[in-house]
Amino acid sequence: MSEEGLLTGRKVLVTGASSGIGRATSRRLLDAGARVVGVGRDFSRRGEPAEGLDRVKLDLSRLDELPAALDRLARDR
Repeated sequence: MSEEGLLTGRKVLVTGASSGIGRATSRRLLDAGARVVGVGRDFSRRGEPAEGLDRVKLDLSRLDELPAALDRLARDR
């Protein structure tokens, strides 16, 4: 069964999107037609991110930055 277009019109937030499982998940969701906002610490270290990924640089281990980042995400995206 093809997943292409399955998530068209959906918005998805993926944490850890700059590498590993988060990066692979972002690619699959984009392939399925979702609009993906990917949160990660460093998108430059693993080559080019998936085409169409809306990147947000954020270190989720810095809890003091989280409220402002979430406000920014809600407002801008």
